[in-house]
Amino acid sequence: SDILLASDAESAKTYYHYASDEMGSITHVTEQDEVLNRYEYDAWGNVTESEERVENRFQFNGQQLNPISQQYYLRARYYNPVIGRFTQEDTYRGDGLNLYAYCANNPVSYVDPSGNQCQAAKDRLAASTSKGKNETKTSTKLTEHQDSSSKGSGGHEITYPTEKSHESARNTLMNEVDKSGAFTNGSQPYTGRLESSYGYEQKIGRQSLDGKTRWRLDYDPDKGVHYNFEDFSKGKGNKAVKIAIPIDINYEQYKSIIDLYNR
Repeated sequence: SDILLASDAESAKTYYHYASDEMGSITHVTEQDEVLNRYEYDAWGNVTESEERVENRFQFNGQQLNPISQQYYLRARYYNPVIGRFTQEDTYRGDGLNLYAYCANNPVSYVDPSGNQCQAAKDRLAASTSKGKNETKTSTKLTEHQDSSSKGSGGHEITYPTEKSHESARNTLMNEVDKSGAFTNGSQPYTGRLESSYGYEQKIGRQSLDGKTRWRLDYDPDKGVHYNFEDFSKGKGNKAVKIAIPIDINYEQYKSIIDLYNR
């Protein structure tokens, strides 16, 4: 047939460019030298002024705004800027008693792109500018060893470089959780099973609703305090993902965190 069904040419494509402020919020959408969209926000992400000539969902903190609910999709859960709160509980119960709080009630200094862990806005900016260099450096430090915590599942465990604080380790952990997408529909507590452990029969982590993906805080004399992340959603053996994230904290600090999980 000589009928033209589709055409793909560079001249037919339109490229839009996003400009953002120090918080990562989209302030302008441009095409070449023309400003098409403009936005201003209050501290909590409510749009105070806007001009739109093209459709755009990416706004406050560079995150997607649901046009129907007017809530921001932050991967793990939704954020409502009108009330300045999340609409679902935090799937990670490590810090604070208010499981719906957004950025520790300080949206001027912090952002929370994952819905699981707020981070200093300045740190996010610095991380984005050096991401490529840091990832290259980190990749040379990763080590692999036979996993001793999941006997019978086969495969290998990847050990990340030791984190200097619990907060930074949790950020790394939540990045892995976010990438897996396993907690999108919710999660449930994971209970310690090792009788000799301080966390035995206590909540030491979270797992997906189907139980195939989980994270937990562990301690043993060889590794010290560390997070374990395990994803068996694609199978066991070489198909499984198993990651250990060592943390430079002591045993007493580990027990305090476990106690906090179980309040």
